[in-house]
Amino acid sequence: MLRVALQRGAVMLVSHLHNFIFLKTHKTGGTSAEMALEQLCAPTGHVAVEHCDAKVSAEGIVASRGTNRQTDSTGWTSHMPAVAVREMLGPDVFDRYMKVATVRNPFDKAVSWFHYHRFRSHTAVKGNPAHTLQVLEGDQLIKRFRKFIALRAEKNYFRSERNIDWHVSHIDGTLVLDGVLHQETLNEDLIALGQRLGFDGTALPLPQAKAGIRPSNDLAVADYYDAATADIVRNGFAWMFDLGGYDLDLPRDAVANRGAA
Repeated sequence: MLRVALQRGAVMLVSHLHNFIFLKTHKTGGTSAEMALEQLCAPTGHVAVEHCDAKVSAEGIVASRGTNRQTDSTGWTSHMPAVAVREMLGPDVFDRYMKVATVRNPFDKAVSWFHYHRFRSHTAVKGNPAHTLQVLEGDQLIKRFRKFIALRAEKNYFRSERNIDWHVSHIDGTLVLDGVLHQETLNEDLIALGQRLGFDGTALPLPQAKAGIRPSNDLAVADYYDAATADIVRNGFAWMFDLGGYDLDLPRDAVANRGAA
């Protein structure tokens, strides 16, 4: 089980300087946050890049990220399940360090997840160029999204080992996070985290990674949903709604966010 989860994993960080562990969730702006926090987990002069090998030092651990994780031999990769991080760090360090992850309004996150899945399935799996991805508009796009979410529910995805968010943030069904960074207020949350852990959050560079996968259209987040689809997302990501303080009502005035996908 553990080996399968690690192979499915995407980067995580450990800072021995500031006693925190960054556990990376999926489609929540995690890569942007990770690249910002990375300098706190590596020797002076380290430069964060979107694809990188794992780096283990006295300052901390930067797990392998992007295409580099395919050739990683250290065992430290992004989107590692929490149980694997605890096993490799040891329970004493894992329990003592503050465990942080990014969260995002699950209604918006689900839309981003859908578009990323379409893009990845078309380009990475089939080897097709991005510009040949079928353009779906309006009702076609909405119908495909609702089918995508319904299928995940039918296959009991949301609390299985296939769900990156679940096994990154939970061990044996118990939430292990001590704090969160909201995708919607990432700058402010990084500053607050710095005040708590003793670093200057205003000095951290915040790149926008993996943006632009979602097509440009005027659909609001709420346009993607009917009652059944909204209920699946509410139930499947109940812990994220609760932890992030998100409203269970659909965000009627929010246009689907293309950034920090």
